[in-house]
Amino acid sequence: MTPSARCQAAIEILHSYNASEGSLAHYLDSWARNHRYAGSKDRRFIRELIYSVFRRRLEIANYVSDEDPRALVIGALRIGLGLTAEEAASFFDGSAYGPVPLSQSESQLIVSDPCESLEDHVRCNLPLWLFEKVLASGGHDVEDIMMLQERAPLDLRVNALEPYDATIRMLEEGGICAPPCKYAPYGRRVPTSKNENPNRVLDSQAFRRGRVEVQDEGSQLASLLVDARQGHRVLDYCGGGGGKTLAIACRPGAPDEFLCTDVNQRRLQEAKRRTKRAGLKGIEFALLPEEGRPTSVHPLADEHFGFHRVVLDAPCSGSGAWRRRPEEKWAMTPGRLEDLCAVQDRLLKAASGYVCPGGRLVYITCSLFAEENALRVSRFLGEVREFRLMSARSVWRDLGLPELSPRCFLPVRDEGDGLMLAPWLSGTDGFFVAILERVA
Repeated sequence: MTPSARCQAAIEILHSYNASEGSLAHYLDSWARNHRYAGSKDRRFIRELIYSVFRRRLEIANYVSDEDPRALVIGALRIGLGLTAEEAASFFDGSAYGPVPLSQSESQLIVSDPCESLEDHVRCNLPLWLFEKVLASGGHDVEDIMMLQERAPLDLRVNALEPYDATIRMLEEGGICAPPCKYAPYGRRVPTSKNENPNRVLDSQAFRRGRVEVQDEGSQLASLLVDARQGHRVLDYCGGGGGKTLAIACRPGAPDEFLCTDVNQRRLQEAKRRTKRAGLKGIEFALLPEEGRPTSVHPLADEHFGFHRVVLDAPCSGSGAWRRRPEEKWAMTPGRLEDLCAVQDRLLKAASGYVCPGGRLVYITCSLFAEENALRVSRFLGEVREFRLMSARSVWRDLGLPELSPRCFLPVRDEGDGLMLAPWLSGTDGFFVAILERVA
């Protein structure tokens, strides 16, 4: 594809994409399958241009004074990709399959400099109500929140059941240099310069043979705090694609029995596929009926059987992962957030019924909002007296993990603290973890 054709493709994709129909990443993958003439370099440029629009939409809209896809692409070339006026204008040369030439007003716009005096929520590229909500959740300032518009790193989790050094050599032989992550013991981070082609990892022998999985370091750390050990029975209640289950199971001394459940059959099939690739056995899967009780599906899910660890990676706003899925911040509404909080309350109560006495319910979100984190846990503890909040700081310390900033441990009620991860706190995606022990 010519540079102009790439630009026109981005404009057309922005016209047709609807966030309510699925993730931007899946949409772009589907577009690539249907447009085989687009080579790898074409796809990477188109992807980066479109992601720039979603990452910095308010800045761009302020610059071009328009929300039309063509105008947004013009702004993204200048602001998102940082091109000069001359470089940006060259994409509108009137060549075949490219956009029509710039109008007089567009030509005047493209040579102007972006405004540097912007409101804080515009600088952070967040709708005002979401900006205020992140700010009100505590511990963050404007410079912190601006990090949510940056590109996320590409993290790997090494399967610790396989020879570690051999896996690292396998990565290096595939041209993948991934130094250790700062906190996660089995984490490796691919330098930013390599992020433009994640297929290098997905096509590698290390990935194909189940030696590594793509998983953000924050997600790895959340899985470690489950503190599941040999002899434990583990229920991953909203298991999704099995990321947390795999992170818990792929290490020495892992539990013997797992049940991974979800309401979505497609996600469970993905979890099964990943489990097989990792060479794991002893993991059972069950489809949750709509009422959220898997007892009729699998005997391990009998409430009276009891699990030592129940992991609830709850559906949430995904605000902690906006660097990876920037389209979601423009699709979120106050009503949708309220609905998610109600779902979290319901799931906490449902999942708590499967915890045996002395066992733990580990509540996890990838949210930065207090409404989905500490407030949900506080409400649960006020209604379900059989549980107490443990100290995430103490569990972290007992696991022997590297020291974290004190800001990562948030008080919840007067009982304990939860773990809060964020790009500005831990260099990871945003995650919240609360560890609830059943005492009666």
